[in-house]
Amino acid sequence: MAWTALHHQLSVPRGAETTDNNLGDEGVRYIATALTRENCKLQQLEIAYNRIGIEGLQSLARALAHQNCRLQNLNLEGNKAGPEGTKMLAVALAHPQCTIDHLNLHGNEIGLEGACSLATALTNKNCKLQFLDLRYNDLGDSGAQSLATALMNENCALHFLNLEREFH
Repeated sequence: MAWTALHHQLSVPRGAETTDNNLGDEGVRYIATALTRENCKLQQLEIAYNRIGIEGLQSLARALAHQNCRLQNLNLEGNKAGPEGTKMLAVALAHPQCTIDHLNLHGNEIGLEGACSLATALTNKNCKLQFLDLRYNDLGDSGAQSLATALMNENCALHFLNLEREFH
């Protein structure tokens, strides 16, 4: 029943909010499949605090690079992306088909490696990201420096970067 309601939300042109619903990797795989359907008009997806790990992020990253995915705003706050999941998302962000311009990765333990992956994506001319929230991710000075260097690149479209609580 819940999946039927969610599937209906995904075909509505606005957004879907499923924060703190324990979706996990299995639930996100279902969402990722729906995002690649031709009739999916979803532009905003709030899936914060859903225990999403590597497998779920891999499915989501593939969907973000799909020609039918119209998603622009993605909130993944408080999940388990880690460096590996962030790298998958970064590859998707640099894909020409990806339409994400607003990404929240607050509290995903992405670390230095994740920050460097995102910095690389930001310098890609295909990356449309304008807003990036990286609060509470233990990027360290090197991760912040990597992002700062990316911001100076002419291909970087980013207008807002939140690094709150990265410097102690």
